[in-house]
Parts: sequence; structure tokens; C-alpha cells
Amino acid sequence: MGAAILTKSGNIFSGCNVENASYGATVCAERVATWKALSSGDRSSIVGVYVIVNAKYSWPPCGLCRQVLVEFAHPKAKVFCEGTSKRMVTYDLAALMPKAFKPKALE
Repeated sequence: MGAAILTKSGNIFSGCNVENASYGATVCAERVATWKALSSGDRSSIVGVYVIVNAKYSWPPCGLCRQVLVEFAHPKAKVFCEGTSKRMVTYDLAALMPKAFKPKALE
């Protein structure tokens, strides 16, 4: 699985799943791409997420990735998912994570 994020500043950061024998230590492609953007100093909002899977049909990001994305994404960010069928499905991140827990809740 691979992912790329587009930031508001126009930069693209890619990531892939990093698997581990201890599944809890595995990191999804969407989070790897997000960490790359942040560690590179790009703190502008994520405006697009592209997820590609080596399966016929794609699926949206997992719950952990959705949580990370809503914390660093623009409120109107889009998620584009595609598998080997070449059928792209587009989601609004806000619709994938309604009533999201955001940093404001910690204030």
C-alpha cells in the first residue's frame, strides 16, 4: 500500500506501509507520508490524500490514519483511493471522520 499527501503549499510527500511482526508497531502509508511532511518542516494543511492499494478495489484510511489526518488537514481535504481496477473513489475527509477529536479538545 502506498500513499501521497498534497499540502496547501503545493508539496507532495509519499509513504508506504511499514510492516512489523508486532502488528501494533506497524505504520500505515498515510501516516508515514504525514510524518514526512511534518519532519520536513511543511506545516501547511494537508489538502489531498491519495491512497493506492495492490488489490482490485481500494478502501479509505484506517481509523488511526483518519485521526492523524484530521489533525493536520484542511477542513475540506479530499481522500482519493484507487486499486488495480483503476476505479478511483473520492471521499471528503470530514465525512470519513465526523465529530473528530481535534487538538482544540485538549484546551
